[in-house]
Amino acid sequence: RSDNPYFGTSYSHEDLGAAASLMTKAQRRLLSPYEQYETSLLSDVQRDAAVGILRLDYDYPPIPGDVACAASYGYKVHFRQVDGLTFEKAQGAVLDDQIQTSFQKAVSDLESQGVIAITGDCGFMMAYQPYVR
Repeated sequence: RSDNPYFGTSYSHEDLGAAASLMTKAQRRLLSPYEQYETSLLSDVQRDAAVGILRLDYDYPPIPGDVACAASYGYKVHFRQVDGLTFEKAQGAVLDDQIQTSFQKAVSDLESQGVIAITGDCGFMMAYQPYVR
């Protein structure tokens, strides 16, 4: 699968596993203002309250500070992609059958993870808020 054509690079082949988890913890320690986060890299940040983020249908390597980067938060974050919802479709507020089904699945997956709130990674997703509720 290709990533966002605007970035032109794909990192989907990389499997970082434990190294990525440790890096995320280190980035959270350095970048997050979350008051309850313990600064030890050995702490279990996965036990914190979780937030769900609906993602557009594209891939890119996010950096800390980006909504799509787990290290941007001092708490657990679950990401779910809305298949078929490209930036262009979100910009035009397209809500076809495929996108409706994808939204339902993504929201259901996030709810099953016990998230306390759900947000989106794109401002154009506000057009879908009445549907998602």
